[in-house]
Parts: sequence; C-alpha cells; structure tokens
Amino acid sequence: MRLDKFIAQQLGVSRAIAGREIRGNRVTVDGEIVRNAAFKLLPEHDVAYDGNPLAQQHGPRYFMLNKPQGYVLLHGRPLITQRCSIFLMNR
Repeated sequence: MRLDKFIAQQLGVSRAIAGREIRGNRVTVDGEIVRNAAFKLLPEHDVAYDGNPLAQQHGPRYFMLNKPQGYVLLHGRPLITQRCSIFLMNR
C-alpha cells in the first residue's frame, strides 16, 4: 500500500492532505523520516505520525450494525426487499 493512502485512511483526510503531511516531515517509517508519498509500505513497517504509532490492519475486519426494527438480515433471499444491505446503500 502507498504511504499516502495509508496516512489518508488512518487520519481520515484526503490523499492530497496526507501527501502534504508526509512532505512536511511529520511521518516516519521504521524511525526514519519519509518524504515520498508513493513509498510502498510493507506489513512489517512501523509507521508513526508526529511520533504517534499508526497500526496497519491485517486480516479480516468485522463490523457491527445496529439493525433498525423491521429490517431482516438474510443473504441469498431475493424476495425480501427490506434488507440491511439496502438500508446501508440508501444512507
């Protein structure tokens, strides 16, 4: 993954802003300042922003949903129109 994409995801900002932060010497990889936004991160790299470590996520992610009353949570049932997936797509 590119460093600017990782920083953007972690900080919740655009890649352009992440690039500015990287070029502003605020990001380190394995203790070294990196100014190249296109730097390719590997899973074993330790990334920090302003000295605060940022964790890389590996493996599956799990999400919890507070299901509204009246919605059905089923997969593979095309006749059911009120599904949580439809609810999420319309948000």
